[in-house]
Amino acid sequence: MTTLLTHAAQGVGLAIACGFFMWLAKFFSDHAASKRFDSDHEIEENSNLAVGLRRGGLYGAIAIGMYGSVSSGISQGFMADLTVLALDGILIVLFTMLCGTLNDKVIIDGIDNDQAVLEGNIAVGLTEAGGYLATGLIMYGAVSGEGGPWWGSMVWFVLGQLALLTMIYLYEWMTPFNVVENIRQGRAASGLMLGGMMVAMGFILKGAISGVSNGWSADLQAFGLSFINSLFLLLVVFHQFVDRIFLPGTTIQTEIERDNNTAAILVVITVKIALALFISAVVL
Repeated sequence: MTTLLTHAAQGVGLAIACGFFMWLAKFFSDHAASKRFDSDHEIEENSNLAVGLRRGGLYGAIAIGMYGSVSSGISQGFMADLTVLALDGILIVLFTMLCGTLNDKVIIDGIDNDQAVLEGNIAVGLTEAGGYLATGLIMYGAVSGEGGPWWGSMVWFVLGQLALLTMIYLYEWMTPFNVVENIRQGRAASGLMLGGMMVAMGFILKGAISGVSNGWSADLQAFGLSFINSLFLLLVVFHQFVDRIFLPGTTIQTEIERDNNTAAILVVITVKIALALFISAVVL
């Protein structure tokens, strides 16, 4: 009984640590936006869904990354585990703040994200939420495992983000309509599509990064090959499959540009995320 109580108390301690880093990420994110608006006020008083989506994506990213830190299940003792979690937590918060910058400056370029979500642009909020969650999945892969140098996590995070950005640019290039322009115009279906595609790619990258290391050379080769194979399946093979099978009477372009149909896009992106899970299991 004593052992069970001790184990439970240690679990609570680690959960509290995770909650602290979620709060820390909230603090920095709110401070960054404070020149424009009060995030808590927008959510609590104005029911601003766009800001809520940003906040939810942020919390989800931190939780997923922190889960990766403790996912090995190999305990070195409570204080040692807490120390590792604290160090990983600092990196995870840093990575998440960098993700916010990428959302604003790179993924949705040519628009002021803070002003957009303040005005209730749900498309931007959905895109930011997807970017955060994808980053959380990348962080899961970067910090999970049986240890390693802290800079190794940073290398994998950078590689994962570069791979994610590559997927976004290729998706935009291959799509017969301007995805980001539709997001700027507030079409929620387009934001849901891009945000969901990032989550799907995040699952694939998590699988490509995590796992047993075979040395840097072998790991990098495996990562590159898996990424190329996954891009082909996600953007070419499954993209056509989903469009023709799960939207038999219309097209993704029509549902986004003409109808702004979030219901149809939700079905499509759910299938794509499910297929991404399959890709991560059989290709990586």
